[in-house]
Amino acid sequence: MKASQKPREVSPPSVEARLQAVPGKVSVGDWAEVRLEPGLLAFLMKPDGGTGVPPGRGVHPMSGIPLGIGVEAAIVAASGRENGIDVLRACHCVYESPMRPDEPVVARGEVSAIGQRHISVKMEVRSEADGRLLMQGQAVLVKTDGTTKAADLSLLVAEG
Repeated sequence: MKASQKPREVSPPSVEARLQAVPGKVSVGDWAEVRLEPGLLAFLMKPDGGTGVPPGRGVHPMSGIPLGIGVEAAIVAASGRENGIDVLRACHCVYESPMRPDEPVVARGEVSAIGQRHISVKMEVRSEADGRLLMQGQAVLVKTDGTTKAADLSLLVAEG
């Protein structure tokens, strides 16, 4: 990088809103919204000055970013950071519209079902600029027990 070139600033996703029925626990209907500022996709798609290869080559950022921020919203909705329910076990998603390089996006995750060892969360990712749907799907999250097995979640689920 030349001395006159400044590295591009890229912000991590931020939690914009969240509803938790019981603090510290997870309940069906809990939800979260996560926002990603514009710039990450443009950064990953722009060819590197030294190699001519974009840093996102091979990781498919136009699909990976919407899915990634959707999973982040799912984890926040499921109180995953607080309770360790932050391992993606399975997911299904449908891409509805391509993400543009310089648009902010907002993902919403809503807990739809809770099992003994997993939590299902609906995901939706939209352009904040024009509201169009970029991706929708379902994430299945688990907490691991320090091995590869999913842990029992009964102590983390709100009574209801």
